[in-house]
Amino acid sequence: MALDWRNLTSSNIHSAAHDAEAQELHVRFKNGGTYSYQDVDADEADDLFNAPSPGAHHHANLKHKPFRRG
Repeated sequence: MALDWRNLTSSNIHSAAHDAEAQELHVRFKNGGTYSYQDVDADEADDLFNAPSPGAHHHANLKHKPFRRG
């Protein structure tokens, strides 16, 4: 399944995509890194997509979740 990547207005995050079936949020950073955060539901993903500061939201709400780099 192809992910629907959304560009975000952030100094640190380039874009993000949510895989509802796998409950994963994929985040591409402007430095080139991509992280996949586990156990992220659609509401949590929408919170990131709609946050006034996606970077601050990521730091406060997602950074602590299990993830894999890739």
